[in-house]
Amino acid sequence: LILLKTVDIKKINFISREPFLDKQYLKKIINYCKKILYLKSVFIIINNNLITRKFLARYARNIDILAIFYTFFNKYINIKINRGSSNQVLKLYKIQDLYYKHDINFKLNIIVY
Repeated sequence: LILLKTVDIKKINFISREPFLDKQYLKKIINYCKKILYLKSVFIIINNNLITRKFLARYARNIDILAIFYTFFNKYINIKINRGSSNQVLKLYKIQDLYYKHDINFKLNIIVY
């Protein structure tokens, strides 16, 4: 990350669910990018199931954009491909409200097969 800063990087993106597999590491990266490197934008794209209220309450101030991705909105196909059994659209609205409360820009990526 320091090397990227030496070439005048202003924004950084962390993509997919892997960043949230080790939340301690992600917290360190987010804080490092904002407080040490003074990056203008920290952007994370993740699976919506990995977002928690506790995490956002603590680290939202250092995240500029938090995007989520959906593979498909059809409940029955989601069950068939092991992507969950509940209403994904309802979850989407709840997550959007949570982002709004923490003043995080919301982005939605949809993957349609």
